[in-house]
Amino acid sequence: MIVLTNILGTKYGFRLMTVLTTVSLIGLAAAIAILFLTPRAVAITAINKLLPSGYTYSSLANNYKGPETTLNGVLMVIPFFALYVYPWLMAGPAIAPRLGVGTPLSTTSQWLPLSPWSWPP
Repeated sequence: MIVLTNILGTKYGFRLMTVLTTVSLIGLAAAIAILFLTPRAVAITAINKLLPSGYTYSSLANNYKGPETTLNGVLMVIPFFALYVYPWLMAGPAIAPRLGVGTPLSTTSQWLPLSPWSWPP
């Protein structure tokens, strides 16, 4: 449906993507706020209710022997986010001619030096 909206009307596609992005950012902010503002005891009680009988949060947390989250591990994930965002960065110059901002060649040529396929210069 999102692709069809973008094809049928660029203006409506931008509005739809703006609304969906705004809703997702509000949801992300709400989720982060809930995680940080929930007291530890309340979170442990909620987790204990979800566990099968015979298991508790404390027993599972004390017996956990798996890997820990490290800053290096978190930083290693950032390139995957960049791979996801890269096509969206190129969408602006690609769609600008449809909006009457410029010609395809003049608009896109500004961004070509930044693309990985233009190296070495």
